[in-house]
Amino acid sequence: MAIRKVEAEIECDGCGGLFDVDLDPAADVIGGSNPIIGLIEDTIGGMPLVSIQGDHMLCRACTTKVDDAFADDMVPSWDQVAAVLNAAAGL
Repeated sequence: MAIRKVEAEIECDGCGGLFDVDLDPAADVIGGSNPIIGLIEDTIGGMPLVSIQGDHMLCRACTTKVDDAFADDMVPSWDQVAAVLNAAAGL
């Protein structure tokens, strides 16, 4: 039997929208305290258009909002990302 596709559906921490992440079916997820989330985070980190910033998993639209708010060489904190997302939501 061959596994053809492993997919995770992620809820954006910014807007609550959903996006999919295709996982490597051959990935070794044995061991560690939370190996599936680690695989998902590693996969998102290597994807264009979506991101993890300030520990927030972000869809394409929210990634763009956060990227536009900071210089390319800056790594924003959780609070800084939350402030951008809250401002975009009108909070």
